[in-house]
Amino acid sequence: MRYFKNKTSDIEAYQTFVEPLDDKYHYVAYNDEQKSYDETVKTMYEKDYAQFLKIQNATTGFRRKLFDSLTLTYRSYFEFEYAAKWEDLSLRAITEWDDLDEPGNGVSYSTTKIGYAAIISHLTSQIPPSKLHLNHRIANIDFSGEKTKLTLVDGTVIDEEFDYVIVTSAMGHLKKFARKLFTPQLPKRLLNAIDKIGMGTSAKIFLEYSDTTWMDSFLSPLPVAGCQGRKELGTIESEFNTFQKVPWAPNLFMGWIAGHGPEKVDAISDEELSKIVTQLFRDIYRNESIPEPTAIIR
Repeated sequence: MRYFKNKTSDIEAYQTFVEPLDDKYHYVAYNDEQKSYDETVKTMYEKDYAQFLKIQNATTGFRRKLFDSLTLTYRSYFEFEYAAKWEDLSLRAITEWDDLDEPGNGVSYSTTKIGYAAIISHLTSQIPPSKLHLNHRIANIDFSGEKTKLTLVDGTVIDEEFDYVIVTSAMGHLKKFARKLFTPQLPKRLLNAIDKIGMGTSAKIFLEYSDTTWMDSFLSPLPVAGCQGRKELGTIESEFNTFQKVPWAPNLFMGWIAGHGPEKVDAISDEELSKIVTQLFRDIYRNESIPEPTAIIR
């Protein structure tokens, strides 16, 4: 929070404002079916936010810009958790979230102790190596006969035929290829469902450094328009709200991006991205000696 020097009261006012919103939006999601379908998280927030700005007498000016920057943290909370742009995220989606926590516990479960690699290792241990074909993308699944045939993108038809094929591809892959992936084509009701199911993105970038003495274990950068020569926020820097050291690779600084962030970051080169994040870090730490990353892993 290095940009908010001497603005503690404004930060506290904003924290007080957002504290009850989660419970409020959960209540609407579970108790007002029509509204939970009609409203998005963004439209709900904007109504509450407009009222907050009026109470704070901050509808314009620098304090408005400060609160707008703080809003990025609240926006990212939903965009990270649901991998969706908050203007597309129906309140109804809240009812589908389940991390196996009990009310009041504040517990989330993850694979931190074993990682996904251990899960994959367990699954592959049950399958003969000769049956595993990595980097073989399927172009067509022909289930028109008694047995199912698989064709690769290079035109090769796999010799073995199958009784069953379980498709676990990502929704984005299905949205792009569903109409030519299957023979015969999937029923219209399934194709319509694939088209209509919402899909967003949540991504990470890894910045590699040889010198890490300057960085914190966790960083939530919030640049403010009007501070340190910024007339407006950069479209890329405003998407980075969370960085953290990777515990098992402390020379890596991992940045989380969601919402519009992945699309924006994908559209620029590593060189451009390096300059943007480096300037952001230098401004936050007021340290012009912070180096550019030696590598960027996307």
